[in-house]
Amino acid sequence: MALLDDAPWWREALADAEVMPARPIPPQRLAALIYTSGSTGMPKGVLIEHGALANQVHWLRTALELTPADVVLQKYSFSFDAALSELLCGLAAGAEVVLARDQGRDADELVRLIQSHGVTLLDVFPSLLAVLLDHEDFSACTTLRRILVGGEALPAALAARLAQALPAVQIINAYGPTEATITAAAAHLAPDASPLAAPPIGRPIAGNSAYVLDGAMQLVPPGLPGELYLGGAGLARGYLHDAALTARRFVPNPFGPGRLYASGDRARHRADGQLDYLGRADQQIKLRGYRIELGEIEAALLRHPGVRAAAATLLRCPTAADGQSALLQWRLEQLSPSEADFLYRFETDQDQIRSQTMWRNTPQFQLYLNFQQPDFAPAPQSAQRNWLLQRTLDETVADLTAIDAIARRCVAGSARPEMEGGWEASTAAWSARELLIDGQQVMQEWERPLMQALASAAATSGGDIAEIGFGMGISATLLQECGVRAHTIVECHPEVLARLAQWRTQRPGAAITAVPSRWQDWIFEPGSFDGVLFDTYPTSEEEYSTEVAGSPTFAASFFPTAQRLLRPGGVFTYYSNEIDSLSRRHQRLLLEHFSSFSVTLVRGLRPPPDCQYWWADSMAVVTAVK
Repeated sequence: MALLDDAPWWREALADAEVMPARPIPPQRLAALIYTSGSTGMPKGVLIEHGALANQVHWLRTALELTPADVVLQKYSFSFDAALSELLCGLAAGAEVVLARDQGRDADELVRLIQSHGVTLLDVFPSLLAVLLDHEDFSACTTLRRILVGGEALPAALAARLAQALPAVQIINAYGPTEATITAAAAHLAPDASPLAAPPIGRPIAGNSAYVLDGAMQLVPPGLPGELYLGGAGLARGYLHDAALTARRFVPNPFGPGRLYASGDRARHRADGQLDYLGRADQQIKLRGYRIELGEIEAALLRHPGVRAAAATLLRCPTAADGQSALLQWRLEQLSPSEADFLYRFETDQDQIRSQTMWRNTPQFQLYLNFQQPDFAPAPQSAQRNWLLQRTLDETVADLTAIDAIARRCVAGSARPEMEGGWEASTAAWSARELLIDGQQVMQEWERPLMQALASAAATSGGDIAEIGFGMGISATLLQECGVRAHTIVECHPEVLARLAQWRTQRPGAAITAVPSRWQDWIFEPGSFDGVLFDTYPTSEEEYSTEVAGSPTFAASFFPTAQRLLRPGGVFTYYSNEIDSLSRRHQRLLLEHFSSFSVTLVRGLRPPPDCQYWWADSMAVVTAVK
């Protein structure tokens, strides 16, 4: 049993559990099935037996001197054979195994895990090691005792960088195909190794053997290249449902009992007996630790009826600066398959796609407008259509540029909890700072400058005012200070209504009417008000999704009601969640119901870092006239 977390109930269960007797497992029993790339176009299933896997784990424990005090980081996907090494070597030694999220692709997360858990053993492939060495905090991962590097050839310069960053770490350069159960040979690198000479892959691990042979299956003298054949306890059983391929690749050992695996790798023996890896004898390549058969890609392409011939190769892109490489990778990861296809067609101008597309390039982003129908926006003259569409693109570019600047000034904010149950039955909680209902921040004191702008706009005539929503009473108090003739407040929450009643008793001479209702249910006399102030809140999660998240302003659904409430020339005011201006969609909605409108930008707002509903330092206040 493996303890994967430290919850108390686990320990109670373990205390009461019966000891399971150890059962011997025959070494020839199947332990794992790992798929690798295949040159025929179909992945090959490699059958790994218990004996081979046990030999690998035993070597790791002894060669790396693992003890229960060690901490092993498990980060590979279990479709990758090295994941078995990470998991089993730690468990077999009684060491702690730390599980990484996202299959170890996030360098920040890996460095954090190494430092927070005191990881002592790390298994990486060279391309991931290069990313970690670029991380500013990796050199502080001083709990690491050993780093096992494998999956692809280790460049000498990269090994030298690692030795310089973490001089106390033992570097092991490991080599081995899946058919030889993860690691077939390994070299413990000296910390002062030359940064110019390629590191060796060492000698066969305990229980394994390695031969460098020529085409006649004869031994090649030291220093001369040949194909590397592997044998011993680490060999896999063969390939799943492919006896013919198994027979071709797993051949009788001409030097003794058992079989040898023809690796397809070129190698040579050094004078000291260690092995040098010289590359592939066929088309197989290694990319980020994964074996890729170029023939598999070619076979897949040839299955398409429109492809007559196909060839695949590994294209090494020009070296880019570290920051630029990361940026290019991020850009590629954002693309869906259809978007990537569009960009390829656009760059190659297939199907005259450029003539159907308008675009803008800026240092921050690229914007494409691709028309699916030729009659979109069919103005009488092509110049008119072009002017309309180019203007729309230019405005979008300006909006995105402004949003980039605004976003940099936003506070972090906090997550808004979802509303549950009936709003009217939810408890309200006041403080000097805010009003909470059902966990929602309904209003906060920082909004006072906004409320001042709203109250001033609504009370311009000094006449009869309708206010939708009472909240903390900030805008209601400011309206009273403006000297309005009559003041009607629509509020639906019982506890907020009780606060409204208390607030009303403090103003005995004022003409204040409280309407205990949702505004949607309010029955009123049309044309009764000179000003309407809208500052309320959604009463359900559904209303939030449709009227706040999916609308240019929460007040949009209230526009028809506001228009009916007002006398001719009356004003309707509210604030918009569009930060610094109004979108054209918003403007069109306004002009459907009102004759004109104006916008005032309230700047210098200071929402607190934990605000759930606003994060910017400005907000637009709208005044619409009937």
